[in-house]
Formats: sequence, C-alpha cells, structure tokens
Amino acid sequence: MKRFIEGEDRTQSTLFPASLDEYVDEDNLVGVIDVFVDALDLKELGFDGLVPEATGRPSCHPLVQLKTYVYGYVQATIDAKHHLIIDHEVIQTGLDNGQLSEMATHAKDVIGADGLTVLADRGYFEGEQLRACDDVGITTFVPKPQTSSSKAKGRFSKQDFVCFPDEDAYRCPAGETFDLALLCDRTWLAFRRVGY
Repeated sequence: MKRFIEGEDRTQSTLFPASLDEYVDEDNLVGVIDVFVDALDLKELGFDGLVPEATGRPSCHPLVQLKTYVYGYVQATIDAKHHLIIDHEVIQTGLDNGQLSEMATHAKDVIGADGLTVLADRGYFEGEQLRACDDVGITTFVPKPQTSSSKAKGRFSKQDFVCFPDEDAYRCPAGETFDLALLCDRTWLAFRRVGY
C-alpha cells in the first residue's frame, strides 16, 4: 500500500498488552470483519481512491477506511501524569461527541477514585455529557464550542473581536477600535446586556 498513510503495525510491541492485536479477543467480531473486508474487491464495488495520487498529502487506503467504518472507533482514556491507558472502548458510531461522560465514568471506576478531573477536546462532548460528569463527581475542562457558521461563510465571528469592558469598546479584526456608546443599534445593546 505505497503512498497511503499507514498506522502503527498491529504487531508493534507496546507496554500493555504485548501487541495491539492482543486488545481484541480471539472470538471478537472485529476479526471476522477484518477477514471479510480484506476479501472484498473494492474496485469491483466501485470504490474510488484505490490508486494513490503521486503528489500531495497521502490519504488512508480505502480498505482501512472501510474497516474503521464497519467495526467502529476506539475511544481511550489516558492518565496524563503517567501516560498510561486507563480504559478503552470500541464504539460503533461515526461520531465521538457523545462519549465524554461514559469514558470518564469508566476511567473513574477503573482507578477507583471518588472524583476525577478530565480534559477533552472540542468535538468530544455535548452539554448533557458535562452535566452527567458533574453528577458523578467528575470535573471537566473543555473548550468553548464554536457554534457560529460565520467562519465557514468567510465572515468574522465573535472570536475575531476583542472586548475592552473598562473602555466599553471592541477592536475589530482590522485593528480598529470602536466605542459601543456610539452604536445605538438595539442588537449591540442586547449583546451588552448578556455580557458579550
């Protein structure tokens, strides 16, 4: 599979267990899926991208992508201090934005802690996940979600403006500062009332 991105060799030795294949039990359905997908003729099935481009960033081989899609994604919790895997789970959904509370709760149970502090990226949680964590004594640190579609449409978003609350002013992305007192638009007044 030349010119495709390649992951770790599944026989690559690791600290726990001895190799990545050992994470999967002998009778796990993943093994069956692996053999089945390997036997498929992807060209006959109409898959694109079977021959990698000669230039540019390599892509993943369609066979690997299909296996990942069919048997799910591996989620893991890792001890930040010791860099050890605490828990892992294979999920069957294409999204991981609903996994925070389940994975954090499993990790808390595995280490036997009364409380736990977790850090997650922007795409790993939904609001309900944060509440569920809080309910079981798990403190979460997550970035503020970006819900505006302005960037995708080529416009500026709130993150592009800098607020100076003591001066009652904002600085726009062009570097110009404007005084909110000069703006009489009700929209700006409403934003000011809710603390934006």
